[in-house]
Amino acid sequence: LTHVSQVVAHGIAALRGRTFQYKVPIRRKLGLTAFLSALTVALMGVIPVQLSTVAPAQIVASQPQVIAAPLGGVIDSILVQPGQQVLAGMPVVQYRSEELEAEVRLAESRVRLASAAFDQASNTGFIDAKVRADLARLQADIDLAQSQAELARERLDLAVILAERDGLAVIDRPEEWTGRPVQPGQRIMQVVDPARLKVSVDLAAENVIPLAPGDEVRVALNDSPLSSLIANIDYIEFE
Repeated sequence: LTHVSQVVAHGIAALRGRTFQYKVPIRRKLGLTAFLSALTVALMGVIPVQLSTVAPAQIVASQPQVIAAPLGGVIDSILVQPGQQVLAGMPVVQYRSEELEAEVRLAESRVRLASAAFDQASNTGFIDAKVRADLARLQADIDLAQSQAELARERLDLAVILAERDGLAVIDRPEEWTGRPVQPGQRIMQVVDPARLKVSVDLAAENVIPLAPGDEVRVALNDSPLSSLIANIDYIEFE
């Protein structure tokens, strides 16, 4: 009531062009200050305070298909463009296959020669015991030649790399791969699912905030600062 009466008196004085002054006892001011301070501390203990930091971030694919060189050789061409939609089973990389095709022809000719030698020995083995005893070795020659031919055909099949899943092709400057020699296991490109993404954040030591795997975070990117991505911490590594 005292406070209300003071407000009314102040309004009447203002209408009459007079100045109205009132004083608040120091003891009441100190008590109010202490009360507000205690309330602030209590609310800080109840209301969670969100921490934030600024760091370079990059949107990367989650569990992409990494297309690597299955064998040593020379790349003839990349059959897709960056960002192109690809389907499972679709050709994406072509090797130069001239040497592989020559290996297949050579291996198949060895099979024919070994088979001809075996057939000849079989026809004369009835009258020549020595030739008949050599049939086992000739059969082994056929088996070896057939194995080499099968391996050559499998290598030729690898000259065209197929996508294993649907997604988008991710490759940097595909034209520069033409004529480039590669080693087995060398990464060439990726096929990513645009619905499965993650954010890689490089946080400096002085900007580290308490986080643990599984914590929910929000990431605001430069191109859309008013909206944020909701994610969960996958892992944290230190360098």
